[in-house]
Amino acid sequence: MQQNVGDDSMFLKDVKQRLGTVFIDNWVTELNQQLERGSNRPRTYVLFCNFQFEPYLLNVNIDKYRYALTRLRVSSHCLEVERGR
Repeated sequence: MQQNVGDDSMFLKDVKQRLGTVFIDNWVTELNQQLERGSNRPRTYVLFCNFQFEPYLLNVNIDKYRYALTRLRVSSHCLEVERGR
């Protein structure tokens, strides 16, 4: 009952950083497992994506093109490769 974390803001920053690291580690593990199972989807994904803020979000000023790139990145598009999934 008397436990104290010390500096609250430092504690919250540390927890946030650790949660982010665990999430990214799980994400990479899942991609690798899908690759081992022979799925081509993550193979293409890992060629041009990583888990960080992507510069195209700032550099592409035309909304429809930025939306199209984002949809391609998250496989939320209507290209033929996704229709059968």
